[in-house]
Amino acid sequence: MKLNLFRILCLTFLISHTAIGQIDSCNYSDTLHNSIFHEITDQIDYGLDDASGLFSRLSETTSTDLVYTAGFIGGLAAAFTLDQGVRDVVSRNQNSATKSITDIGERYGNVIYAGALSFGLFTTGLLLDNQKIENTGRVLFEALLIAGGTAQIIKIVSGRSRPFTNEGSAAFNFFELDNPHNSFPSGHTVVAFTTTAVLAATIKNVYASIGLYGLAGLTAYQRIYSDNHWFSDTILAAALGTVIGNALVMINEKRFENSSQRKIDLNISPSIVRSGIGLNLSINF
Repeated sequence: MKLNLFRILCLTFLISHTAIGQIDSCNYSDTLHNSIFHEITDQIDYGLDDASGLFSRLSETTSTDLVYTAGFIGGLAAAFTLDQGVRDVVSRNQNSATKSITDIGERYGNVIYAGALSFGLFTTGLLLDNQKIENTGRVLFEALLIAGGTAQIIKIVSGRSRPFTNEGSAAFNFFELDNPHNSFPSGHTVVAFTTTAVLAATIKNVYASIGLYGLAGLTAYQRIYSDNHWFSDTILAAALGTVIGNALVMINEKRFENSSQRKIDLNISPSIVRSGIGLNLSINF
């Protein structure tokens, strides 16, 4: 009888502790899911704010902006006059070794890889609770979306013939949807310089910046080398990606620079643990 009573007590003890452990696990899981959900909704809000801030900045043109814009338009016009000459030089200097090197640039400017990088950074930051990595992934996605969308509109409106069509660098058909007449600007180069601008502005390391902008430059060269784009196509694309990428990083950083509650977030909440009732303490930096 005593032995049976002892067994019953042991069994009751094990069942109760297993139940408490399950409750503790469920509470933790629910808290984690809620935390991730709220973080994702916050990131969506940040993205909308970033886009609004970018377009507001574009509408507030200063005299300095006008000077830079005029200088860029002049440079772009000069690039147009060099298009055929650059194509001729590049076409005369082709070999298998150079092609292998430039293929790296083509992949760097591929939107699929850039999108995967954005998703990977965002997911990693979310899972590791690292807001800087998470924000970088989000900002990269925003920049790719805005810069890529802008480039696509210009492509369709301008309807410029690609070099391989042999219609000449001055052939603009306007409002064309087919690929042979969507040369201006280069989509791969937009992706490459957007990715580089966001990463370089976030990392803030001179050696990293040199390497990243070198990769973006290789992408631009590959587009000319493969006879898919004119020199001026890559100039406009590089400017779009660089300006939009840097602008969005600055807007995002300004949001957090004076926000202490986003830098250090202290949370205290009650919880059920195996030994009784306790407190959950979490600090997010």
